[in-house]
Amino acid sequence: MTAHRLLKYAMNLKRHQILEMPRGAQIISANIQPGRGVFCWAIGDTCAPMVDHAVAVLATGDKCGIDIRTSHFVDTIYDGPYVWHVFSLGDVGL
Repeated sequence: MTAHRLLKYAMNLKRHQILEMPRGAQIISANIQPGRGVFCWAIGDTCAPMVDHAVAVLATGDKCGIDIRTSHFVDTIYDGPYVWHVFSLGDVGL
């Protein structure tokens, strides 16, 4: 049985980070929640085992350093004068 739900994960604006989420979860958006911080939202099966999921946050003008053929663009975050672009790199080690 599957139990797909909308899930919320705290993030930061580091270039590379790992989030623990259900295997196969798909990040669908990312943004700043005023007064609370940076978050991403995903759809995932809460019955699936938890795995590490890689995420990249790049500033406009950064060298990508990611494989654009296997990464998935998630969202753009506007933070005052800064603009960040969030990419899902997928489950790690699967």
